Amino acid sequence: MTIAQQGRGRKPQHDADTEIALLMRAAIKVMQRKDYAAVTVTDILREAGLFTRAFYRHFDSKDALLVGMYRLDATVVVGRLRERIAAAPSARAALEAYIDEYLSLWWDPRKSKRAGILASASARQASGFGEAERISRAELAAPLREVLEAGVASQVFATPSAERDAATICSILWNMRPSTEKKETYGRDRAKADVMRFVLPALGLPE
Repeated sequence: MTIAQQGRGRKPQHDADTEIALLMRAAIKVMQRKDYAAVTVTDILREAGLFTRAFYRHFDSKDALLVGMYRLDATVVVGRLRERIAAAPSARAALEAYIDEYLSLWWDPRKSKRAGILASASARQASGFGEAERISRAELAAPLREVLEAGVASQVFATPSAERDAATICSILWNMRPSTEKKETYGRDRAKADVMRFVLPALGLPE
């Protein structure tokens, strides 16, 4: 009997939030073992210990699940960025905190592994991924734009457009992701220093 047949007529085993969490955790585990292109809904259900209806109650396809995971992760990252910014004692410290936290996506082993899985070459081919990435990158830039706007208001930063500068800085950070080999010789502190060396003069501050 297949998983689909086993699930017919059964009442939900869990509430909706729990089902979604189980499916997302299972998907990551499966994607650690198999390339996204080879992953099936059946693989995910088997890992989660759920039936077919549990999947299709929430997602139309494995691509929809992947996009949901990617968007959720972006929301979590934005929350961490805002927490670091809120704890900073000054506009410049908030800028440094934002850059440091963003770079942790590439240098923190746990974060970088998950990011690599969700944005692998095959995962990026998923339906809806491009739009999800565009929205997520805009959300990631928003806290930095607010930092720059506050810095301009307090006469710490000098920029004609906080929005454009935030987008530029985020593009730099997005493309700082190092190869596995480079991580051994080019650490997060050095990466942060390089970014700050470029950003501070652009905002009217000495290095």
